[in-house]
Amino acid sequence: MVGNRKDATVHTPGGPKTAKVVPSAFRGDLVLLKVDGLPEDGQILDPASARPAEGPYYAIGADIARREVRVFEPGELILAPAEGADLGRLHVRARMQPGVSGGALVDGDGDLAGIAVGGGDGRYEAIPVSAIQLLLQQRESPEATRMTNRLGINFAACATAIDSVLAGERQEEALGQLSKTCKASSNHGQLLEAGRLLAQAGDFDAAISLHGQASDQVPNSINSRMSLLVSLQLATRFEDMTDHARWLLKAAPDDPQALRFSIQSGVWGGDPELAEAGYRALLKADPRQAQAARRFIDSAPPAPRRR
Repeated sequence: MVGNRKDATVHTPGGPKTAKVVPSAFRGDLVLLKVDGLPEDGQILDPASARPAEGPYYAIGADIARREVRVFEPGELILAPAEGADLGRLHVRARMQPGVSGGALVDGDGDLAGIAVGGGDGRYEAIPVSAIQLLLQQRESPEATRMTNRLGINFAACATAIDSVLAGERQEEALGQLSKTCKASSNHGQLLEAGRLLAQAGDFDAAISLHGQASDQVPNSINSRMSLLVSLQLATRFEDMTDHARWLLKAAPDDPQALRFSIQSGVWGGDPELAEAGYRALLKADPRQAQAARRFIDSAPPAPRRR
């Protein structure tokens, strides 16, 4: 919403207000705005505990279809931010949809747990409240202005490259810029989108690089790990899939798509124990799909070669 601008517009019941970007050395996908004249009766949320609760969590944000801010259906915690991951996220089942990104994620007590950033397929993510506190602390860093400018410039460059590819403009040149600029932006959402576009264009190595960067940045993101596995699958790098598929089997044991990755990579990546573990989990999650999986394990065709 801000990119590399130094100001922004905040819409309030009393009309739009001009906001100024406050520099911070925080490296994540979060921007602090200073606004004069906000409503005096506006709701200020208290921060939740640093230790994530099991749930329920609620996303609060704009419902574009209804043209109103609303509270969405609650959901439980899937995974807390990975330990040691500076840019880790809260992973929840609290529903989000387009327009909710940038809204609040609150816990069952109504305290602010994080900032919603989206997701899908019942797996949603939020920047935790600890990152907000870090954003505030790092306003005092001597690197604040330089970091804010660099992140904004790189974000805008990646967004332009994504738009060029989607518009079909000078595809080869645009794809090259996409890989370079989005790697530099290190923005989680942009890494996933750019990697998807590169995979569609057949540049699997570049897609794997970006999706791997996204997974390293947010290690507990099931969606990121699935994107990486798809790129590895398209590149027919089945042995490289096994460690990620094993992690996914543990993190999402009820998800048929995750379990299919473990079975396929186990069979074609030379890890029969992984394939059998995936089959046992799929037998519980979806017995009908498990029948086809059993046939694949017992009489799999040769692994496809890279196109």
